[in-house]
Parts: sequence; C-alpha cells; structure tokens
Amino acid sequence: MEVLNIGVDLGVTAKHHAEVVNSEGTKICSSVSFPGTKEGFDMLRENVAKQGGQGTKLRFICEPTSMSWFPLAVYARRHGDEIMRVKAQKSHALRKYYSRHSKSDKLDARVLAMMPVVDKGSVEELYLPDRLTNALDRRCRQREKISKEIASLKTRIKSLYQWLMPGLTDCFEDAYGQRAKAFYKRYTNPFRIKRLGISRLGKVLDKVGRQHPAEGLAKRLYEAAVRGCELYDRSDEYIDFDELQEEIEYYQGRSGEVSSGFISCL
Repeated sequence: MEVLNIGVDLGVTAKHHAEVVNSEGTKICSSVSFPGTKEGFDMLRENVAKQGGQGTKLRFICEPTSMSWFPLAVYARRHGDEIMRVKAQKSHALRKYYSRHSKSDKLDARVLAMMPVVDKGSVEELYLPDRLTNALDRRCRQREKISKEIASLKTRIKSLYQWLMPGLTDCFEDAYGQRAKAFYKRYTNPFRIKRLGISRLGKVLDKVGRQHPAEGLAKRLYEAAVRGCELYDRSDEYIDFDELQEEIEYYQGRSGEVSSGFISCL
C-alpha cells in the first residue's frame, strides 16, 4: 500500500504549513498552507488524496505544539489516517542541528515529512487520550500553573516587606494567614504603624483571627516598623508608601483570584 507522508508544521495562531512526500522521499505536490479548521483539513486531505492511487494511506507527522495538534489528531483519526509525532529525543537532536542554520527552533514541514523516510524509528504514533484522561491532564496542568503563581505572589509580598521593614513577615506564625493578610492590607507604611502604637495595633490584630491568640505580635510588628522608620527617615523623595500599599493590595487581590481558581480545579 502506498503511503504518503504529510509533514505538518503547526501554527499556534498562524496557519499550518504542510509538505507531502512519498515513501521514497520525493515531493509529490506543492506546499500547502491551511487554517486549523475542518475546511482547512478537508482542503489538505483532498489535495493530497489526488496525488495517490486507490487505497493510498495518509500519514500525518507533526511535532505537538501547544494544543494545535489536537484538532488535527482528532480529524485524522476520524478519517482513518495515521497521525504520528516526532520522538522527543529525536526532536531535540534535530532542533539542535538545524539551529546552527536557522534562528527558528521549530522543525519545518519538509523535515517532518522526511522523518519516516530517513529514520523510521524517529516517529511514533501520537497518543490521543480519551476525554476523561484529557480533562484530568489539563486540570493537573492547570493546578500546577496556579500553584506556581500563588507561590510567586507570596514570594513577592515577602520580598517587598523584607526590604521595607526587615523581619516583619517573620513576626507572624503564618506569614500568609488570615491575620497577616489583614495586616498587609492596611499597614505597608512603617510610619503609620509607629503612630498607631503597640496598644492600638494590638486591638486591630485582636479583631482578626480571634481563634488564635496574638500574644506579643503587636510588639514584634511595632519593633519591625520602627526599624523601617529608622531606615527610611527623611526619605520621602525616594519612596512612596501609598503606592507600595496599592502594590500589596494588587498582589493580595490577584492571589485571591488565583486561589479561587485553584479550589475550582481540585
């Protein structure tokens, strides 16, 4: 049975590009650019089918990019065509080789079409998961991405306070707990904390997280604020505490949004 190899250089936002060769590596038709739609896939398939005889097998070869490969894989399976992917180690080696001659890190359609001809072991059947497995895989990726973003936001908040009022976040038992977040939302200016005083600061803290005692917390926070005041005394021309407060509020708001997304993907 004649097999036509169709190398497809997948585009994420741009059109896909295809090159077609026979089992001997001879190009049998002009290059084709097409959108990732049913009409685009139909056009490609019809153009290629004209080049083969009765019973010609079509073999699509691609390098999975983002999710651009998915519509093509579903289409190919539905029409009884083969859908192959370049093995990861081969892809890496080829990309390294071609990078010497091109700025692009993509494997173009011509190279993909020739892979089964020059090295049969370089390609393998593309695994198309069932819908449950697909959904689970996407949710796991989403969870990992959200977890990293939350960690990044927490690190940013801690880093800001570390240079603003050294040691402040260490005053809390949980630097990202309910009481800490309530404090961050209002008190990014060390001079404001100093003016408030230990007694009134303690009353503010007691209103938040009453299930956990805040013994000595107000004093520790006040001392950290005093250290911040000493650092930035007569430095108004260099630091805008109101702007820093808005920055913290943004991080906290963003963290809340991301956390909601994290819960929804569990």
